[in-house]
Amino acid sequence: MVHPSFYTTGEITKLASIGSPEDRDRARLFVAKADKAFSDLTTPEKELYDKYGLLSRYAPGGDIGGKSETHSLKLWSAHFGDDSYGYVWIWYTNEVKDEKDEVIQGSYDIPSLWIFEKDEEGVWKIIDIKEHP
Repeated sequence: MVHPSFYTTGEITKLASIGSPEDRDRARLFVAKADKAFSDLTTPEKELYDKYGLLSRYAPGGDIGGKSETHSLKLWSAHFGDDSYGYVWIWYTNEVKDEKDEVIQGSYDIPSLWIFEKDEEGVWKIIDIKEHP
């Protein structure tokens, strides 16, 4: 569920349409990087940001003792505007388990808004990730 008190009306309205095929293709590049982050059980925590940028928040890394990981990551909508800003809504669930097959980290059914900005060279970069606390 998207919480109206946390997200602005403008952010929520981005869910009204899935976005253009071009915008969704652009977003899929970042979703693929997030997919790699979710699966990363080996990179030391201090190196995660350099590897994934803001998407590093999704990487368990090698310091927590995870032995297996499962996740689902769904692209809901993608909107990259002419005003140099973009908005991508995703939905995810993930679990990391230890050698005893016990869950040591997990997030379930989380809507997440990724906010983008186009830099001077015209490259889109994630500048913020909003998730309800």
